[in-house]
Order: sequence, then structure tokens, then C-alpha cells
Amino acid sequence: MKTGILYGIGIGPGDPELMTVKGARLLGEIKNVFVPRGHSGKASVAHNIASGYFREDANLHEVVFHQTRDSEGLKEYWHEVALQVAEVLKTGEDVCFITLGDSMLYSTYIYVIWEISNILHDVKIETVPGIAAYSAVSALAEFPIGYRKNPVTIIPADDSLTGLRKAIDAAGTIVIMKVGNHFENILQILEDNALVERSVFVAKVGLPEQRVVSDLRSLKGTITKKEYLSIILVNNESEV
Repeated sequence: MKTGILYGIGIGPGDPELMTVKGARLLGEIKNVFVPRGHSGKASVAHNIASGYFREDANLHEVVFHQTRDSEGLKEYWHEVALQVAEVLKTGEDVCFITLGDSMLYSTYIYVIWEISNILHDVKIETVPGIAAYSAVSALAEFPIGYRKNPVTIIPADDSLTGLRKAIDAAGTIVIMKVGNHFENILQILEDNALVERSVFVAKVGLPEQRVVSDLRSLKGTITKKEYLSIILVNNESEV
């Protein structure tokens, strides 16, 4: 039996209207859809964004996205999810796997397709790009990401913030993703480098709870791990 096609669909940052035409079409055509589910059992942000495009008879396969730093545990989880997807593909039916933002930017989907390719060597995978969260943040805040010939550095926040320090030593625009409980340390580094006034914080862009804050100091002591869907843009150019 011919193996089904896996479509990885980036559904954008939050506003359902930012779904690509191709992504919306595929979700309306393909019955099997893999969607993330929150740990609380509630529908995930991704599910809520894309649900309006699902077929009425869609077969939703919910997977829990574990938050762990254990590399072995993560690999085991990705493999388990890949096995679930592979089982459907082996029936000959196509599958959509939805992800927030763009499928190839800091997405679990990347690791899942690596695992699937090891399980089903002949599998066909088609990835549909989505609007990245930082693009929506840039548009909302009227904060240019790239202009003239200035470079752009995109980094995920982590405990060491080594990437941020290196980006500051370079130049151009800095996009700090997944700020969450790293905010206080990020703020201090921006303070130390006189970049606070050149920065903007945006959380949950495109969602009803979105907020844009240009005075980062006003957020001190208020940002927690729950603010996972948050981004800081920094203009690190000597000439503005």
C-alpha cells in the first residue's frame, strides 16, 4: 500500500486570518490532523487558531507537547509522536501536522519529521510555511526587522543568554523568542547595554490577549514562564 503524504502546516502566530491559503485548503481537504493539546486537557492555542479550517468530519489526533530539558526524554517523546503519525500514513491516508508560527522555526515538527523519516524511509513530506511570530510582532509594533544592509539575529531565550550577548556584540536587529521566565535577565542585559529604549515586548500576538509594551521596565517582576508566547525586538544599530 502506498504511504500517505505528511503535510506540516505552519498556522501563523495567532490570528486565524494569517493562515496561508494553501494551509487552509489542505486542512479543509485532509481528514487526519495532528494537533497539540495542553497539559490541562484544554484545547491548545494551535487548535483554536486552526479549528475553523478543519473538515467537519476531521479525525483529530491530539498529542501533548512535553516541556522538559532532558534530551533523551525529548527524543523518546518525538519518536513516540512520529510513530503515531507513521501508523496513519501507513494506511495510505494523508496527514496534516499543525504548528504555531512557521513549521521550520524552533518547532517540534522539525524533530518529528526527522524521526518519521527514520521510520518510513519512503515517506513524502511537504512543509507549508507559516507567518513567523516575529513577523507579526514587527508589523503590529511598526518595528522594522531588517532595513538598509543591517543583519538580523534570531535567538531563543535560554538560561545562559549567551546568544543574546553575542548578538549585542554584533549589530543589527535582535529577535528574542520564547522570553518567558528569562525576562528579568534579558532586561538586565539590555539595561547594561543601553538598549532598553530601543526594545519592544509583545506577548500573544494575534490573540485576544495580545499586548505590546514599549516600556520594558514597567514589566519588571510581572513576566513568568506562562508568557512563553512572547518576543522582544531590539534595535542594536548605532545609526537609527
